[in-house]
Amino acid sequence: MKTLKILLGVLDYFFVKNKIIGFILVLPIIIIISLALYLI
Repeated sequence: MKTLKILLGVLDYFFVKNKIIGFILVLPIIIIISLALYLI
């Protein structure tokens, strides 16, 4: 749970710093997770 909070903090930091870079970094992760959940 602590790891997830740290991860969310990092993502928040990226979005605050640069929304476009943050979006580009996060989008592939979201797609991979979505595919993984779909395939399970």
